[in-house]
Amino acid sequence: YPFLIYGFSLLVLFLALRFLYEPKIERRTKEGNDSKISFIATTRKVWIIFFSGFFGMTVFYIMPVQLPFYVKKFDGVTDSQAGLALVAMMSTQTIMAVFYRKIKDRMNYPGIYAICFSLMGLGLFFLSISNSYIESLLSAAVVGLGAGWLMPNASLWMMAIVDESVRGRFVGILSMFTFSGMLLSPV
Repeated sequence: YPFLIYGFSLLVLFLALRFLYEPKIERRTKEGNDSKISFIATTRKVWIIFFSGFFGMTVFYIMPVQLPFYVKKFDGVTDSQAGLALVAMMSTQTIMAVFYRKIKDRMNYPGIYAICFSLMGLGLFFLSISNSYIESLLSAAVVGLGAGWLMPNASLWMMAIVDESVRGRFVGILSMFTFSGMLLSPV
């Protein structure tokens, strides 16, 4: 039954086909702008964003993959309670994503990354030393706090530094790096 939730994507597909349209694209060329920017020749900041997306998702996806098994080691923890630990993490992640704009007005992109990875690291550390289900639940919530700003920060920083003519390509490459991190996380 849990996999039936993926059937929801069929409804989304129908709605997308019905209501989304492809806008007309006006191609503008700027003098001196080569829209075929080499992937290898990108700036160091772009590579930092790619690596951060990869590393962040590799670390983050440890939680959905391993947390249910981890919390079951405590006596009396049910499957529902293991799921609640994931809900705690995802809820704090969602809340943080909602407030990303407020923090972005006060901090720069590298500073936000510092907060993201610090919170995720602290949450994972506290999880590793937790002695009860409640401690694990709180630790998972801290990981979610850090993860909530990770993807908005990566995407918006990427869009801020690459030229408009190649923005879609580079955000696509960032997606490839993040999905690769998700794929390799269980490994």
